[in-house]
Amino acid sequence: MKKFLKKKEYFYIGVFVLILFIVCYAFYNFNYSKDYNLLKLDSSKHLIYTLSQTQSDNYYQYTPYVNLRGEVGEIVNEDIQSFLSSFQKDNICITYESDLSGKVLSLVLKVEDHSYAESATIYYFRSYNINLDTQELLPDEVLFSYFELTKEDVESFMNTKIEEHYYQLIQDGVLDSRNCNYNCFLESRDFSEGIEDASYFVRDGKLVVFKPYTNISSSSQSGDIYDFEITE
Repeated sequence: MKKFLKKKEYFYIGVFVLILFIVCYAFYNFNYSKDYNLLKLDSSKHLIYTLSQTQSDNYYQYTPYVNLRGEVGEIVNEDIQSFLSSFQKDNICITYESDLSGKVLSLVLKVEDHSYAESATIYYFRSYNINLDTQELLPDEVLFSYFELTKEDVESFMNTKIEEHYYQLIQDGVLDSRNCNYNCFLESRDFSEGIEDASYFVRDGKLVVFKPYTNISSSSQSGDIYDFEITE
């Protein structure tokens, strides 16, 4: 009888331990998948937050910090500092955008350089896409594959969007096709061919292309078109 009671007691202890393990495992995975707190250097802060904010003439400059443990965080933060160090001049606006879509943490730096001419703005971008499950930076083509796209698909989509914008400017009366054809438009805005200089960002589960260019008009009618969202 005593042996039976002991076996029964061991059985209940075993069941209790198993349940405790399942609950702890579920709690761990919930927290991990919810906001990846366990990957953070500082759990009280967001995965990406503003490290510093300064003012350059009439423009603010925000420097982000990637709040991740390990090598990937160090690499990205060092590269952010290196990239932004090239823009230590007046009349430059620096902002950033970040997003967490599933396991992909995205960050894009946006630089608006107004220092060369009063009526011109030069746009520069640098982006980082991190797979939080593997803690690796995603190469562009791997990121494309998440959306079942190829490099050629992205390039074709981007070229179409730029051309559509050109004809929209003509329709709105901002440009005259007799004075500036499509090739003239590309050259005057410093739009380079291909996507080698493009940056990529995941916003709300959709792939976004950032293309550097020069806006040569101070008029809001000219429209800033560096941001192309792929909705396929």
